This record gives sequence, C-alpha cells and structure tokens, in this order.
Amino acid sequence: MYIRVPIKNLKIENNKTFVVTAYALKGISKESKKHPYLPKIVKSLEDGLFYAVITSFEWGKLKKITKESEIKRFIKKISKNEKAMLTQAIFTDSDIKQYKEQKAYDYLFKLVSDKNLHLADLTSIIAAIELELPLVTDDPHIWRYQNRINEAYRNRYDNVKETLELYTTQDFCKLVLKI
Repeated sequence: MYIRVPIKNLKIENNKTFVVTAYALKGISKESKKHPYLPKIVKSLEDGLFYAVITSFEWGKLKKITKESEIKRFIKKISKNEKAMLTQAIFTDSDIKQYKEQKAYDYLFKLVSDKNLHLADLTSIIAAIELELPLVTDDPHIWRYQNRINEAYRNRYDNVKETLELYTTQDFCKLVLKI
C-alpha cells in the first residue's frame, strides 16, 4: 500500500517501520543495479519485509534522480502487495515553521540556512526523531552531523542516554534485513 499523510497526523504502530531517504530507494532505478544493497532494499520493501516512511521533500528528490516510469512501476508493486507499506510524510511550510521554532532543532536549521544540510535531509531527520523511527541513509550530509542529530534527539525527548538509530544501506541489509 502507498499512502500520503501529513506528518502531524502520522502515527506509526509497527516496529518494522523505518524512515528512508531518496538515496535508500534509488534502487528502483535500473541504473542502480550495480550497487549491491539498493535493489535489495527496494525488493524487501516491495515484498513487505519492512515498512518505509519517506518525506515529501525526499520524494521530490527521488523524482529528480529516477525516471517517472520506474517510480510508477515501484508504486504499482507496493500497492499490489497487501503486506507492503510505503508512507509519504507530507511536510507543509507551516510544519517546517513549527519545527523551526522548537529549540531541539535550532542547530540543524542553522545548518540548512548555512547550506551545509539540505532541507530534504532535515525533513528525514525530523521525521525519524518525531516518529521515533530509525533512519536509513547513505547521505554524507546526514552522517556528517550524526552527533548533532543525536543531540537534537536527546533535547527533543529530554533523555541524555538515547541516540537515534541510523543505518547505512549496507548495515540495514546486513543487520536488519539479514541479507
């Protein structure tokens, strides 16, 4: 199933759900078949082995790097399988403004304004933090600020010991999907 839900209305009640970036779903493109993990992630999602949340900003990024026909074929496969679930978390301008006003995200928004982090990357980070879900990405813009992301996560929940789970596509395949 493929659905679109505003981020503020999104409730996840499944422990096999992960936030993914555009890069993690790039495996829907025929050009990415050379990458050892991207096609496996897409196939596992299509087969319902895990559920994914992708933000509307990351979806836009995916549409720029993938052919429309490949995206349509991917959505068709997801929609046909009742075990599969892809949710697009819609971020509006007012959502961005609301999160920007939260102290936990101050530094991360500063990185966006300084052009060190893309807004699409930030929406994935916010979705993972707000939904308390692991994030799957190979994006160096995100990995570079892992400590700051964990600081935002701890500030958001007032918990000094917790960290946000981050996976590379390789680690996700090996540790979570066990393939």
